[in-house]
Amino acid sequence: VLGSDESDFEFVVGSPFAEQHEFDRLDDGILVFDNGEQEAMASRVIEYELDEDAGEVSARWAYVANPPIYVHMGGDVARFPDGNTMITWSSAGRIDLIDPDGVLIWGFKTGLGTAIGFTSWYPSLYVD
Repeated sequence: VLGSDESDFEFVVGSPFAEQHEFDRLDDGILVFDNGEQEAMASRVIEYELDEDAGEVSARWAYVANPPIYVHMGGDVARFPDGNTMITWSSAGRIDLIDPDGVLIWGFKTGLGTAIGFTSWYPSLYVD
């Protein structure tokens, strides 16, 4: 268990997530979409390094949109092999693709009142 009062891990670097919605398991860690506290009005993506033997977790990378986006429900995140990260800001109706430095590479926005569920990336829609 990662997070909550029953967590099997101790957060030794960085802050724990507030309201995790979706995650992507990495070879040496985990990437989490954190809806965040409503009072802060800012959701984020945070990457943690997991030391399963020691039961420790350390934050090593985080991204908050500028200006901040708060997603009260939903949210999804995926790390691609090239190091880029796709973030689905579900109830904000937005998808961003950012590079490892947090620079926006590609974005998609829907109209007011539209939400996007979970997303999946397929490198091609064609079968070889």
